[in-house]
Amino acid sequence: MERKETEKKKKGGLEILEIEKGELEHLINSDVEMVDTIYKTCRSRCVYSFEKADLNHGEINCLSRCTHKFLQINHIVKNNMQDLLHNFQPPQF
Repeated sequence: MERKETEKKKKGGLEILEIEKGELEHLINSDVEMVDTIYKTCRSRCVYSFEKADLNHGEINCLSRCTHKFLQINHIVKNNMQDLLHNFQPPQF
């Protein structure tokens, strides 16, 4: 997806970035997909029983670690991809 430069505007002393509707929808959909993936993955790994209404201490710790790792990995991969795109040089024929 080609990313267009956003236009900066000043309004009431604040700088506002104009983002195209399609780009904003893509960002929102990406975040929704990530949350859904975290939910499904971490729930299946950490929650074994629905007999009690509340999570137990072990489940809470497991969910916390699972979510943290998922977000940490996502951040690393995103930064690596941005570096690759930034440093990409097309082949010269």
